[in-house]
Amino acid sequence: MGKWKDAFEATLLPASEREYGEAYIFGPPAAENELEDAEKAVGHPFPEDLRQLLREFNGIRKSDMYGRELGHPPSPLFLDTASIAEVIQRPDMIDHMTDRDEETDYLSETGEISPDNDIRKVAWFWETNGGADRYGIVCEEFEDIPVSSIVKLDHESSGFIIQAFPDLLSFLRSGKAKW
Repeated sequence: MGKWKDAFEATLLPASEREYGEAYIFGPPAAENELEDAEKAVGHPFPEDLRQLLREFNGIRKSDMYGRELGHPPSPLFLDTASIAEVIQRPDMIDHMTDRDEETDYLSETGEISPDNDIRKVAWFWETNGGADRYGIVCEEFEDIPVSSIVKLDHESSGFIIQAFPDLLSFLRSGKAKW
């Protein structure tokens, strides 16, 4: 075990007591080239705590007894380096960003997310509820939110990006990461 896995698992019930037989599968450690490729795609170096976590395990997947019985693969929970690199380009992410008034629209006139927008200063690593709830780690300070803070993409209010936790360890220890 390691620091990051221990923090995540400390919020879980014992396996025998988990609803629907939930199981969490930790990915193998990320290689340095995987980290570098993901950072390049995001456009910023990752804060050291995210790099440490990904070096310990590269993503978490979640399964339950119903999914296993039906032969469904485990669902991503904590994204791996490849998914972190891809999430900013996904159409559903772009759709969330266009559902705003002009003051909070994160898209350029061409419909692309420009590299200087706040949304690009975050490595989005966790999502649930069909992608409606997304959390990320700040890679470059913006709106007085410091690097390494955890932010939430809040599509249900006018705030849009809000600071949710002071750091990654606080996020893991909160239990939010297991949803």
